[in-house]
Amino acid sequence: MAEGPTPDQDDGHGEWHGVPFDVRAPTVARNKSRYWNRDDPRFFTPKVYGAGWTVNVYWLTHLVTYFRRRGKGANKP
Repeated sequence: MAEGPTPDQDDGHGEWHGVPFDVRAPTVARNKSRYWNRDDPRFFTPKVYGAGWTVNVYWLTHLVTYFRRRGKGANKP
């Protein structure tokens, strides 16, 4: 049987078989938090709209810092 949100939990975002999805209307704040967020240690973040992942462009432009953080396991710059 398919796993997913139940009708009383359906708020437009979540995971389906391990894949994140979000069908809420995109906002400026959510765009910024997914595409350019130095405080999020993930290189791949959930898409703003749709299913799957997108690239946190901040870490794409700061690769050296990204790998230094991963090596230290720190969450602070």
